Amino acid sequence: VVNVFLGCEDPSFYRHHGIALADMLEGVRVTLFTSGWYGGSTITQQLVKNVWLTRERTIRRKALEAVIALYIEWRGLLSKDEILELYLNIAEMGPKIYGIGAAAAYHFGQSAENLTLNQAVILATTMPSPFWRRPVETPVFFEQMRDRKLVVLVATGYMTPDVAKDLLRRYTAETGLDPELRRKKPGA
Repeated sequence: VVNVFLGCEDPSFYRHHGIALADMLEGVRVTLFTSGWYGGSTITQQLVKNVWLTRERTIRRKALEAVIALYIEWRGLLSKDEILELYLNIAEMGPKIYGIGAAAAYHFGQSAENLTLNQAVILATTMPSPFWRRPVETPVFFEQMRDRKLVVLVATGYMTPDVAKDLLRRYTAETGLDPELRRKKPGA
């Protein structure tokens, strides 16, 4: 489960010191020269945003987020494992569903400790847009995003191509929801 989130959200988490400069520069480039928005945040930066800052999309907030993330890691205020644990326990993984425990209970009716690989991929796919990436309510969009996450997991070495192919077969918007998801009405 941890490797799925690392692979999807911040593959270099244990190698950087709070920020990934190349990703941040790409984020600035995409934001300034296209109509899109690309954050380029590390898990540490996302934790800083979720706990101490707002969600406003400005260069000022992004710069402050980077400075605080560097400070936390360089000063050793939190270990990498503590940062990851806090992040997984407060990140939004569905509309008003905060933390991996709440998301596991909501989507699968079980505790986070019992999540399967497939279930971890489903939860990681809901991020960073938990309102739009909902497997029950937006199955076609969710499927597209899940496929992208699997490509990233294979490319970063967190998953083998064979495992990704097996997970791809489990869920398609055309054939219905993944069998591991709890059955509930859209919007419930």
